[in-house]
Amino acid sequence: MDAFEIRPARAEEAPAISALVLTVFEACVAPHYGAEGRATFGHEAAPEAIASRLAQPRKDGHRALVACAAEDGRPIGYLEVEKSHIRELFVAGPYQRRGIARALLARAFEGREREEVTVNAAPYSVEAYTRLGFKPAGPRATINGLTFRPMVRCAAQAKS
Repeated sequence: MDAFEIRPARAEEAPAISALVLTVFEACVAPHYGAEGRATFGHEAAPEAIASRLAQPRKDGHRALVACAAEDGRPIGYLEVEKSHIRELFVAGPYQRRGIARALLARAFEGREREEVTVNAAPYSVEAYTRLGFKPAGPRATINGLTFRPMVRCAAQAKS
């Protein structure tokens, strides 16, 4: 596995985080969505939207973590959690399947091992979430053009 560090994300990193998220979205997720879904996601992942969320004081379990390449500090993974729900989890293509998502989840839920974790997994990401221990929690749904599968897992599984 490549060396990386995990730390809280900062509002000033929003442009780099947005670029990471949107690059992975366009390559892997967007092909499963129409214009409405792409627009909805683009709005949520815009640098201004991410910066706004990161600038807000942490409340109600909101956490945002970034995994950075050790050699140059550039973001290679991003996790945003609200309470016990994963809002965003993206890892740059060249770094996928190297334990970065698992490490982000483990860090985000340290001390919260007994909580269930939920996610609305895009069609492309269902297999990845299954490998991370998530199970379907409902039928596929579409809201604002975004199709997803509700999934759930026990936070204790984040350490495995």
